[in-house]
Amino acid sequence: MPDLAGAAVRRLRDVLDRIGDALAGCRLDDLLAAQPALAAALDEVGRTGLGGLDARAVAAEVAQARDALGRCVRLGGSLDEAARLVLAARGYTRGYDRAGREHGTPAVAATVDARV
Repeated sequence: MPDLAGAAVRRLRDVLDRIGDALAGCRLDDLLAAQPALAAALDEVGRTGLGGLDARAVAAEVAQARDALGRCVRLGGSLDEAARLVLAARGYTRGYDRAGREHGTPAVAATVDARV
């Protein structure tokens, strides 16, 4: 059983690493392609379960998966902030929160005073 649990967590970490790489490289297609693999890896960890195992048997894999998840969270937050700043610089200030609710103020029309 420890081998099954360790392998399941390892697959989860591998998917999280791919997601982190996709976020770091701003590769939306790779990010979207990883979604089914993430769902399958999470399902496998849930079915395999870690209860009743010697914690040391899978501790290293769980720690690495946790680190990979933390990387995804940091990269996702950075990418979200960068997109928000780019859109704000272009006059778009509306956005959505994680629950899908719209927030912000209406977009402001940008004007340029150009003199030749």
